[in-house]
Amino acid sequence: MNTTPSHAETHKKADIAEGSTGYIDEQLLPQQLIEGGGPFRRVDLTSLPGPVKYIGYMIVYGIPVLLLSLIVAVTFFK
Repeated sequence: MNTTPSHAETHKKADIAEGSTGYIDEQLLPQQLIEGGGPFRRVDLTSLPGPVKYIGYMIVYGIPVLLLSLIVAVTFFK
């Protein structure tokens, strides 16, 4: 069995390695390609479908607002 990587595999690894600005561990690169398609990236909520986008906005902005409102409530109603 041929164990050398094909042209497509090496091209895909090179594209992912060049396109990312974060740290890439060469030993974990095959697992990153299999599991998630590359290293971690920031999620662009505007590119997601509507319901998923609004749930994401509620999580990203709702949790801090909830925590701040609880802090204010506990401070004033002690």
